[in-house]
Amino acid sequence: MLVRLVSNSQPQVNSPSSASQSAGITGMSHCTWPFIFFLVVLPCHLLYAFLFVYLLII
Repeated sequence: MLVRLVSNSQPQVNSPSSASQSAGITGMSHCTWPFIFFLVVLPCHLLYAFLFVYLLII
């Protein structure tokens, strides 16, 4: 009887394995990655390159 009470008193937790799963974020579409690269990453690299060349000229 006591063993049954102790085992029933512990809550059953079905926690997701990661925080993104608990937030409902399942991933990004494979079509989204090129847009992120060309709209965010590439302009940052180009800006850095132009800034580097500009500072070398001055």
